Amino acid sequence: MQEYDGLLVETITNGPFAENCFLVADAATKQAILVDPGDEEERIAAVVERVGVQVVEIVNTHGHIDHAGAVAALKKMLGVPFAIHPGERAWLDHLAASAVAFGLPSRPTPEVDRDLAHGQPLKVGDVTGKVLHTPGHTEGGCCL
Repeated sequence: MQEYDGLLVETITNGPFAENCFLVADAATKQAILVDPGDEEERIAAVVERVGVQVVEIVNTHGHIDHAGAVAALKKMLGVPFAIHPGERAWLDHLAASAVAFGLPSRPTPEVDRDLAHGQPLKVGDVTGKVLHTPGHTEGGCCL
């Protein structure tokens, strides 16, 4: 993991789209969030175990299949909540159809536990960041 101002970051490139999922942890507490897990949930879970952090939430920047395909499985595997901007619900509702359209196995729609909003604090252990609503690529797209 690379360290940036008290945060540990591991990039996990995954799936047929070579999408980047990020494991972001507070270096002091080892609490982490998983950002945009798109595919290969078993491999992502293995990375979490290998680096020895505790994932407390899955957070998505948007709901396209390459960013959200593994959310439901990892949510169940890790026993953690899932957060995304409400403008992304339509994308989540169509994950199965999106997967099939790309010739991939169908993916279940993850249950959303928390809505993200512009300016909202995003806490990882003792480090606090911010959610920035950045529509464009998708209606509810966010930067963290």
